[in-house]
Amino acid sequence: MLFVILFPVLLIAVDMIKAVNASGSQLKPPLLPLFVRTPYFSAWLPDARNDPWKHWPQFYTGDELGLTVMVRLDASDTIYPLVGRGHEDLFDEDSDSHHALRNPHYRGASYDASTTNLSYTLSEKTEADQTSPDTHITLSFISPITPDDTFRQAIPACYLAVQVMGSAELSIYIEFNGMWITGDHSGVLTWQVSKHNNTRIIDIGRQEERLFTETMDRAEWGRFYLVGNKADSYEVGDAKLLRQRFAQTGTLIQRTATNSGLDGPGTVMAVTHHLDPTKNGVPLQRTAHFSVAHVQIPTVQFARVQGVQAMKPLWQSNFTAGVFQMLHFHYNDFASSVGLANCFSDTMKERADELASDTYADILALSARQVLGATSFAGTPEEPLLFLKEISSNGNHQTVDVIYPAMPFFLYANPAWLRYALEPLLEHQAAGLYPREAAMHDLGTHFPNATGHPDGNDEQMPLEECGNMLIMTLAMLQSFRQHQGVEELRSWLEGSEEQLGELGAPIDTSSQHRMSRYALLNRWAEYLVDNTLFPSHQLSTDDFAGPLENQTDLALKVLLALYFYLHLKE
Repeated sequence: MLFVILFPVLLIAVDMIKAVNASGSQLKPPLLPLFVRTPYFSAWLPDARNDPWKHWPQFYTGDELGLTVMVRLDASDTIYPLVGRGHEDLFDEDSDSHHALRNPHYRGASYDASTTNLSYTLSEKTEADQTSPDTHITLSFISPITPDDTFRQAIPACYLAVQVMGSAELSIYIEFNGMWITGDHSGVLTWQVSKHNNTRIIDIGRQEERLFTETMDRAEWGRFYLVGNKADSYEVGDAKLLRQRFAQTGTLIQRTATNSGLDGPGTVMAVTHHLDPTKNGVPLQRTAHFSVAHVQIPTVQFARVQGVQAMKPLWQSNFTAGVFQMLHFHYNDFASSVGLANCFSDTMKERADELASDTYADILALSARQVLGATSFAGTPEEPLLFLKEISSNGNHQTVDVIYPAMPFFLYANPAWLRYALEPLLEHQAAGLYPREAAMHDLGTHFPNATGHPDGNDEQMPLEECGNMLIMTLAMLQSFRQHQGVEELRSWLEGSEEQLGELGAPIDTSSQHRMSRYALLNRWAEYLVDNTLFPSHQLSTDDFAGPLENQTDLALKVLLALYFYLHLKE
């Protein structure tokens, strides 16, 4: 019997200190997640056991991303690098400017399912003065996982929170470059700045978008956003000039560059946040946060019985006024969103500790963002869909044997998310858009194009994918059976003419080729019965090994799939 844990829905209040503190972690992985939200919003800290200012953050492919975070202690005009290598521009031998640059003491990282914390101590003590108080800073990179709230989970945005403990007056500098929005160095970028109530939003995107196109796994459409308090200073311009201006003055000059490319140091967008000294020099905790988002509208294209459709992001149904409404909400939703994420992280850690150990809890915490970082929510609240990219491989769209190992997370966190991921595969094949009897391997050769394989020439893993689809569908139904009536499940399985696409013009198919989800599952079960006794020469999910005959793992998977299928009729 499948075991599913449900999580509390209501969070009454969130303490700000707790909101940016991940629970203690034991494992020290070489790579840590920073912003990990969608296939195109995926930033990681390399060489994570060493000082974070010695390397640039990376996209999941290993390509560098321009992110610089620095702090300036205003009393001494001393600059401390925290993340990224932007501080290296302060060593300019050709410049007359001289900046006091000091490395902080890096206290290390901690993390939970949603948050990675990087902690530092800034000291101004010298041999002559040992009385200067230290300043402690924690940067929290938060990609909130909220299984109880798909509405929030569907928002393609993260938080960067800064927590300062101390009494000193200081300024924080945060900078992003154009590599966050494109993999094409020849592309021309545009920058915009706008105010929305209490927020200022800076965004960057290609001057000419290339819809549903990638370069080096990076989207060539959409825009990247940085959202902060409207009182913060900002500037869009030459990277070196902005860094040196901050080092000299602690602020920026509120101006925006025009179009730019990616060659050389390039153009960057930066903000600064100022923290006044505390009264009477008493150390206090002070905080600031920013929203960072990477938005594609539409998200993917999907071949349905009505034709290939450009799919709207799921969040768009809730923010009819557009992306700025969504970003303004996200910025002001910090306490609630992070509180829900903390609730999930705490529950998962507690359960993992009970079942195994702290180490197991850390493995699960590191895995959670990795699973959801391959996905993008689309559709409507009435028909939500979850699209998935095969990350760090060939980029296939909705790969069945990649969803399969993610299944335990979905069943634990929110079984509905598994349904949203399976629905595009079931809909496409039930509509008769795939010609083979066995289950398809994926919905498209490369994300974000879920245009199918009408010629049947996808990667062939017939036993693997039939078994996977049966096990996942039935596991999902078993989870839902506890919370939904049998009649509702039967209606979903058997479908209606409208659900099966009778409305609208079909593409390369006719109504007699369409079938209910139940008939589709039955076809796959019959295929397994006919072809499993002696598995033929074929691929399994370990396709790096090449096609093999009589694979025991396939035979065992099929036995499990058929066993579960028999229980479907109960």
